[in-house]
Amino acid sequence: MANSSPIPVGVITVVEFAAAIAIALWPAGGWAQGGIDQGSIAAHFEPATPFNLEARPVPAKVTAEQDSALTSKGYVQIGTITAKYPGKNGDAEITRQIESKALRRAAEAGGDVVHLSSHVETESLEEAQYKNTCTQRRSMSAGDGRGGVTWTDVGCAHWEQVPTGKTTTELVDFLVSEGTVWRYDPKLAASLAAAEAERLARPENRIFTAVLNDDIATVTMLLRDHPDLVNAKAGEYHDPLLQQAVLSEDKAMVELLLEKGADVDATDDGHHSACYWAEYFEKNHEKDGKELSQRYKEIADLLRQHGAGAAAAAAAAAEKQKREDNEKICGPLHDALLKGDYAKAEFLLAHGTDVNVRDANYGNGTQLLQAATHGEKEIAEFLLAHGADINAADSDGSTPLIAAASAGNKEMVELLLLHGADVNAKDHHFETALSYAKILGHKGVAKLLRQHGGLGGPD
Repeated sequence: MANSSPIPVGVITVVEFAAAIAIALWPAGGWAQGGIDQGSIAAHFEPATPFNLEARPVPAKVTAEQDSALTSKGYVQIGTITAKYPGKNGDAEITRQIESKALRRAAEAGGDVVHLSSHVETESLEEAQYKNTCTQRRSMSAGDGRGGVTWTDVGCAHWEQVPTGKTTTELVDFLVSEGTVWRYDPKLAASLAAAEAERLARPENRIFTAVLNDDIATVTMLLRDHPDLVNAKAGEYHDPLLQQAVLSEDKAMVELLLEKGADVDATDDGHHSACYWAEYFEKNHEKDGKELSQRYKEIADLLRQHGAGAAAAAAAAAEKQKREDNEKICGPLHDALLKGDYAKAEFLLAHGTDVNVRDANYGNGTQLLQAATHGEKEIAEFLLAHGADINAADSDGSTPLIAAASAGNKEMVELLLLHGADVNAKDHHFETALSYAKILGHKGVAKLLRQHGGLGGPD
C-alpha cells in the first residue's frame, strides 16, 4: 500500500524538508521578512531570590494576572527580565521577537510566566575620551667626525592612549520589553511565605509597619517593650523611624517618637534627616497643595522646636571656622618648610597649626601632597614624623603617592610606601599611582609599585 501512492509521499517530504530548514535558520536570524538578528537583542535577568533554579524546557508565557492571584496559586516572583533592541520604530514582528527573547531568557532562569510590557526608552551612553601620547622617543646615533657621537630624535617609538578625563555622551533609543518573572513552585512559595511572616513578626519590622499604618497604639506598645526601637532604621535606604512618620504626614506619630527620645537629626543613607524631608515637602507643595504644605510646615516646626538641625549647623560653623583659621596659618607653615626653618614649623604645629592644613591655592592639597609633587623628601619626612595623613587627597582625588608616581620620583614613592601609603588609591579619574607611572613611562617607579601590590594602567 505504501508504494501505491508515491506522489503524496513526495509532497509531504518536500514540505517537511522546507519546515526543517526554516526551523534551523530561525534562531540565527529570524524570518527573512520583518525579522531582526536575535543576537542583537540584549536580554538580562535580575534574580530576586538566592536560589539556583532549574531552567524550564519551554519559553515562559505572558500573564495578566495580579501578583496576589499568582501568589495564591503557588507562584513565586524570582526576578525581573529586560530585553532591548536599538531603535525606536519597530513593527509588530520586531516587538514580538524582542518579547520572544525575553520569554526564552526568563525560562532559562527558571520562570514560567512573565508580567511583560513593551515601550521605548532613551539611554544616555557615556564613553571616555582618550588622546594618543608618545611615551617613548626613538633616537639614532652617528659619528660626529671628531671621535664623538651625536644623537638625533627620529620620532616616537611607543604611543599610548591616555585618558583626557572627558567623556562624550550619546542618546540612544531602545525598544524594550520588561517585566517580573514568576515560577510555579508551591513548596518554595510556602517556604518564602513562612520566612516573610517570621520577618514581619520581628519587633523592628512590626514597628515600621505600624508607623506606616498610623497605628499609634501598636507603636506605643512596642516602644514600651523595646524602647531602643525608637531609633531603628529600615528599608532600602535605612530610613529612621522618625523619617517614616514624617513621610506619612503623621504629626501625632512624630510627637510620640520625639517624646520617646527619637534622634531628631538621624539620617538615611542619603544623609537626609526627618526635618529635611518635612521642609522639602513643605516647599514642594506650596503651589499645588496648600493644606498638605501646611501639615508639613507644622511637622517641620515641631522638629525644629526639638533641636533639628542645631547640631549640624554648629558642626558646620565649627568646620568653617577651622577652615578659615587654617587658611590664615597655611602660609606661615608653607613658608617655614620651604625655607627649611623646621624650628618655626615645629613651633607652628605645637601651637595649633594642623599638619594636614589644606592650601586653597594648591587644589586644596596638603603640605605633604605639595612636598610629594615637588620631590621635597626632607619636608615629607618632617611632616610624616608629625602625623601627616599619608593618603589625604586634593580636590581632584590625587594622593601624595599618586603625585610622586606621576612625577617619576622613585625615592619619594619608596618613602611613602614605607610609611604605609595606599598603593591602589584612586583619584577622581579612577586612576592609581601605577596607572600614571605606566602612562608617563616611569618604568622604575612602575616596577616598584607592582612589587608592593600596585594595580591599574594599560598592559
